[in-house]
Amino acid sequence: AFNLGAVCAGGDLLVFLNGTATPQAGLLAAYRGIFQAHPETLAARGVLHIPELEDCACQVTGSFALADETKFWPVDLDENMAVRAETFFVLGGFDESLLGGYGALDFSIRLFGRKPDFCCQRYEPQARIVLKAPAKPGLPLETYLLQRQRAWLQLNDSLKRYLELYGKFWLEHGREERP
Repeated sequence: AFNLGAVCAGGDLLVFLNGTATPQAGLLAAYRGIFQAHPETLAARGVLHIPELEDCACQVTGSFALADETKFWPVDLDENMAVRAETFFVLGGFDESLLGGYGALDFSIRLFGRKPDFCCQRYEPQARIVLKAPAKPGLPLETYLLQRQRAWLQLNDSLKRYLELYGKFWLEHGREERP
């Protein structure tokens, strides 16, 4: 659906959101602002907030929210990310075999392979969406988390050692300040 939506879009900036989430006020302005303030930025990701998992979100769902002062971060959240349209199409969009997550991480890796400069991918803490967890087990959130895990295993298997090196690079350089 993301790739089809991108083809139908007419803007120079594509914003991808989880279809069941609620965008928070200022999301589009935050993305537009970061791309205008930092023209070298090719892609950015925001925050996915799940209030019901607030205390354990990092352990259960991964690092969906980072420290606000984080500037550079790989685009690893396809549920809330923005990318320059030209960049998206040059790189071939999302790998549609990666269901339920990690399409953005795959995209980030391909973007890094084309332009190995971590300043091209940023974190924008003001671009927030909220995903409500269902009241009953076995409903969308559980399915969503299972799909993310399956997609991670698939991506990890397809990239083998490269994914480890990519991650190490981001840990070492991702918090550096650039002028």
